[in-house]
Amino acid sequence: MTQAAPDTGGPTALALTLDPDLRARHPVIVEALAAWQRFAGAGRVPCWQDFSPSAMPARVVPHLLVVEIAATDPPGFRWRLIGTAIVKRLGRDSTGKRFEDLYHGAVYDHMTEAPRWVLSHSRPLRSEGSAAFAGKDFLTSENLFLPATAHPGGSVDRILVVSVYEPPPGSQGSSPSSPSSSGSA
Repeated sequence: MTQAAPDTGGPTALALTLDPDLRARHPVIVEALAAWQRFAGAGRVPCWQDFSPSAMPARVVPHLLVVEIAATDPPGFRWRLIGTAIVKRLGRDSTGKRFEDLYHGAVYDHMTEAPRWVLSHSRPLRSEGSAAFAGKDFLTSENLFLPATAHPGGSVDRILVVSVYEPPPGSQGSSPSSPSSSGSA
């Protein structure tokens, strides 16, 4: 499904497929999932102080975003950190910005769908998506949403997101992503 959005420098058309079975394909996504699983242990959400961006493999870090969750009803979301590969790829840095200030209507619903799923299920989620950005090629992405909590057994209050953007096959004007040239936000 494709949805139009106002020109705010953000996505102008969006599509998303959720994958709770975690069928990761891109090596950066596979490596990030393995790192999270080492910290999570059997059926638990890892604590933020144990599992933070500094605990991720080096080639994952440029693709890392951190979403901070506000304990409101409905929950609020803020970009706490956006990796350098993502900023470079999309040409903007939304670090520190709240989702409701960046995204509106159907775009807001799209951008919060995966984080809301992770909050509801307290487990990782993989997604595949596509987005058109003003002045950029139509990009496809593979994304991984990893829950974290401030205290053992606590509620999810941060989600680490690993995103790798690539142009669709056969597109012109962009090179495929690599650990130093892809991203999301």
